[in-house]
Amino acid sequence: MSTLIGSIVLTLILFFIVVFVHECGHFLAARSIGVRVKEFGIGIPPRIRSLFRDRHGTLYTLNALPIGGFVRLEGEEMSENGAHSLRSRSLLGKLWVLLAGIGMNFLFAWIVFTLLFFV
Repeated sequence: MSTLIGSIVLTLILFFIVVFVHECGHFLAARSIGVRVKEFGIGIPPRIRSLFRDRHGTLYTLNALPIGGFVRLEGEEMSENGAHSLRSRSLLGKLWVLLAGIGMNFLFAWIVFTLLFFV
C-alpha cells in the first residue's frame, strides 16, 4: 500500500514539474516580446491562495486542483487590445508565445536525459 501511495505522490510531483516548466516557457516568451502576464497559476482554479505580485504586476497563485497550470496573458480575451496585449503582436510573436511551452518541455527533457547519461 505504501508503494502505491509513494508512486502516486512521485507521479504528481513529476507532473507538477513538467507543467511548471511548460508554463514557464509561455511566461518567458510573453515577457520577451512585451506581453503583460496577468497571472501565473499552478493548479486549476478555483484559487486557493494568491502568493505574491511581482514588479511587473503578475499575480502568482496556487489553485485548488493540483493538475495543470496556466498563464493568463493580456489580450487573450476579445475586449483587450492594449499596447501590451497578445492581440497587438504579430503572427510570429503569437506563435513564439504559443510554441514556447512545447519548446521548454523539449529543452527540459534534453537536459534531464543528458544529465542521466553522464550519471
